[in-house]
Amino acid sequence: SLAPHAMIYCRARLRRLLRSGKFDVVHSHSRLASLLCADIAKKYAVGFFVTAHARFSTSFLRRRFSRWGDAPIAVSEDLRQYLFESYRIQPPLVSVIPNGVDSTRFCPSDERRQGRTVLFLSRLDGDSSLGARLLCAVAPRLYAKYPNLCIRIGGGGSELAYIRELAR
Repeated sequence: SLAPHAMIYCRARLRRLLRSGKFDVVHSHSRLASLLCADIAKKYAVGFFVTAHARFSTSFLRRRFSRWGDAPIAVSEDLRQYLFESYRIQPPLVSVIPNGVDSTRFCPSDERRQGRTVLFLSRLDGDSSLGARLLCAVAPRLYAKYPNLCIRIGGGGSELAYIRELAR
């Protein structure tokens, strides 16, 4: 969460950016950013979209002050259902766009290999790197069972160096 003076600064900066007319869409990934931006985007007739990447705590005040934009986006069907159950957003209004990478597009054919590949992509910060840490922990057992296995972990964040060490 931001300090009040930082929120005021962010709103003023957003207002200046959107007033410039150089933007058609604002895409937010957090409830706080959405709250700070929703009315400004509306004022300057800028499309406003919010993606739900996880379940959030849903106190009365958090539900009351959450803004989900023109057409909410969820990264999975269970999050679409969560938005309905927790925020009463009707499921047909929520687009589901799964997180993912088209491996045929982003892995040149000369880099493909025989065998199985596990690809893990994520922010690698304290609140989102547990999957990468667990994958490193089970890797020796996976390699014992699948000798041709290739594990790739991609992402960036405050835990990147730590994850690299675990992977070694």
